[in-house]
Amino acid sequence: MKQIFTSLLFFAGMQISTAQLTQANHALAIGDSYSTYQCGDTLTISLVGSGAGVNWDYSSVPTRSSIVKNYTVSAPSNPNFPSANVLSSSGSSNNSYYNSSASNLLYNGGNVNAGAVSGEFFYNSPAVIAAYPMSLNSNTTSSISGSLNMTVPLTLSGTFTGSAFVVLDATGTLTLPGPATFNNVMRVITSQTIDFVTSIASGTVYQVNYDYFDSGVKGPLFSISTTTAVTPLGTFPQTVITRQAIETITVSLPENLLHDNAISIFPNPVNESLNATIKASEDLSLSIHNLQGQLVSEEFLKAGNNTIHTENLVKGLYFYSVLDSGGRVLKRDKLLKE
Repeated sequence: MKQIFTSLLFFAGMQISTAQLTQANHALAIGDSYSTYQCGDTLTISLVGSGAGVNWDYSSVPTRSSIVKNYTVSAPSNPNFPSANVLSSSGSSNNSYYNSSASNLLYNGGNVNAGAVSGEFFYNSPAVIAAYPMSLNSNTTSSISGSLNMTVPLTLSGTFTGSAFVVLDATGTLTLPGPATFNNVMRVITSQTIDFVTSIASGTVYQVNYDYFDSGVKGPLFSISTTTAVTPLGTFPQTVITRQAIETITVSLPENLLHDNAISIFPNPVNESLNATIKASEDLSLSIHNLQGQLVSEEFLKAGNNTIHTENLVKGLYFYSVLDSGGRVLKRDKLLKE
């Protein structure tokens, strides 16, 4: 299984002119994996700025490297989430189910924890958490509904309705401990208001997530997640701050590697062989995963034309990823074997 990003890369003297999120550089895909460190849940974090050119300096935020969560992304098998095609999980009590497509990313439910309140939510009407492509000021509102199973403090079942709102409200520069500086960062704010009803009580769950993305890194670089459950038993707030658990190094890469036309993968659908044309001197690798997240092929790519033999792959749908030597995903797409 490929890691999404094994080293934190920032690019000296290089800026990307257009900050935009798409399925390829934003949505988690089967075969991805990453880890996060907790940065504390009682910190006062400045959420300064919106619009273009914001400077977020979080270089002094302490990192609790002993509190780490390892996430894997796989094909879901839980029948309670029939519409989901992606599962992101760091354990049995921390699962998130999504439906990912080229046009949007839908949240189908999963585990919710807010202090002393825990449960699992099943969305019949999913939350739209991205409508691609997303650029500055892109926003989407959706109505949500479904059922829930609460496990803490009481075992209860019920239903819920509510709304979700997502906006890419700011772009700019993010500095994390290291220091590591990213000049092409997009902040996405996702909020949900969930009104639930059970057999003995009703209440509301409020969620707001501030996620900081770089177009070259899958998964948020930095996240501030707040959840508040208002119930007859009391109000239970929780704030969790995390960052990707990755080392800091400096690497300079050719700018044209950041553009799709620098990497051509064809034909698609493929039969006996796949061609990869690389218009840069950087050595890359290409990995192919099946829908179960299993690595079925991996090849090193040189500048120029490369041939990858695919005659031994069984017919069906796969996902391929092109990565640089540091594990940074430069290109990802579906691959159909005929």
